[in-house]
Amino acid sequence: MDDLEPLIRRIVALNTDGERAPSVDADGIARALAGSGVPDADLERALNRLVADGTLVRRNDGYALSPTEG
Repeated sequence: MDDLEPLIRRIVALNTDGERAPSVDADGIARALAGSGVPDADLERALNRLVADGTLVRRNDGYALSPTEG
């Protein structure tokens, strides 16, 4: 799914605010994608790519936009 990474970025942006909700976990992202037919393996690969390219940062409790993206 070519548009999965921008969609994940948008989900993270909409579900985090930096203070009260500093990150969203992979389950939360999967719930937001429920019904889309995205396999768990594709979601995991996309999250790994977004972390590797610096779009997202991984925190103990989930994912957040990197400071340069937010």
